[in-house]
Amino acid sequence: SESEFLKISMKLALDRAVLAKTHASTLGPKCRDTREKAAWEDCIKLYDFTVSNINGTMDPNVKCSKTDAQTWLSTALTNLDTCRNGFLELGVTDMVLPLMSNNVSNLICNTLAINKVPFNYTAPEKDGFPSWVKPGDRKLLQTSAPKDNAVVAKDGSGNFKTIKDA
Repeated sequence: SESEFLKISMKLALDRAVLAKTHASTLGPKCRDTREKAAWEDCIKLYDFTVSNINGTMDPNVKCSKTDAQTWLSTALTNLDTCRNGFLELGVTDMVLPLMSNNVSNLICNTLAINKVPFNYTAPEKDGFPSWVKPGDRKLLQTSAPKDNAVVAKDGSGNFKTIKDA
């Protein structure tokens, strides 16, 4: 069934993300300077977040809707892109990217496609605010532009010519 296929896809993405994190963990000694070391440390954290995100979509104790799963999987994909880009911006591709290219991103993309969440546009309410904006906040946002209490202008076009006079 489609539901089982989605679970298998998520499990495979999770397994590969864990494997990728293990591979990434071995790269620390290969870092040549503090910038590479910082990028590597960021990657380790991002892989941790990725594993956590995918785990969250699969946890039976968490009521994860398809929309929630789409959000967490998208976040996981963004984490991996951020990790990869950190090294690319440093010009480090020789030692790092081959170890990181284990298709985790492709597996997450496939899982996102299988999850199939339709885009639901919710039109704002008639007063122009989404339903989650509280009435008190709406009132604050609707207040008119602030008015000047006093204008200081050296040329005499204001209420005062100097700040001291104001």
